[in-house]
Amino acid sequence: PLKTFFLDITEGGRVEKIYTEDGRMVEKGDTILKLSNTTLQIDFMTRETQLYDLMNERQNSEITMKQDLIRKQNELAEIEYSLALAERAYNRNKELIAEKVISREEYEASKDQYEYQSKRRSLADRSLKQDTQLMNERLRQLDESIRRMTANINMARSTLNNLYVVAPVSGQLSTLRAEVGESKAPGENIGQVDDMNG
Repeated sequence: PLKTFFLDITEGGRVEKIYTEDGRMVEKGDTILKLSNTTLQIDFMTRETQLYDLMNERQNSEITMKQDLIRKQNELAEIEYSLALAERAYNRNKELIAEKVISREEYEASKDQYEYQSKRRSLADRSLKQDTQLMNERLRQLDESIRRMTANINMARSTLNNLYVVAPVSGQLSTLRAEVGESKAPGENIGQVDDMNG
């Protein structure tokens, strides 16, 4: 034949099944034999499990963080309500102290309460913004980890696909050297496909 295509093993393993015989005609993409490699299969399953664990972690983290944010938003709403009451009391007492209707102590107490509630609101507001930022950053990191792990799994899947030796072209299969149960090393030649067009 004018053209010969060699069949080399990409990933090592044990010959599990032979789909065609030496001398037979094969079409491009036909499976010639299947290898099994438990190390690769276990590695793939481990990676898949890790991905599912990471996806669960992301979902649980999002739920927990959102619940925490809702709790903080409720706290902030209560602080804002207390601040509104304190501000009203303080403004009223400003007028009353000018008219000398209330004691200086009562006025100072309402002023202190108003300033205290203002600080609380400022701190709660800052805390809520920080938590929102941290939550978004954490979820972004988890999404990036999931994306990388998915890419790893796709690579591992293509490695598993290499356990199937397929015909690179249509032609006649010749010099097939493989027996079921036999171990094959990566890079080992197991035969060739002869292009019969010339």
